[in-house]
Amino acid sequence: MTLLFFFYKNGKWLEVDDERLYRMAVGVARSKSKAKDDILCWLEKTFTEHLVGAPI
Repeated sequence: MTLLFFFYKNGKWLEVDDERLYRMAVGVARSKSKAKDDILCWLEKTFTEHLVGAPI
């Protein structure tokens, strides 16, 4: 939720459905700390692909 607020306050939004957003959160929560770099790379790629201007 904090990330979505940050995006909104900066004029951006993630254009993903609820199921995908849920799977992303679960994926991060289940990941091992040793996989941090892989998870950050995956999140960056996903955000880049789905980041759009904030809805008015």
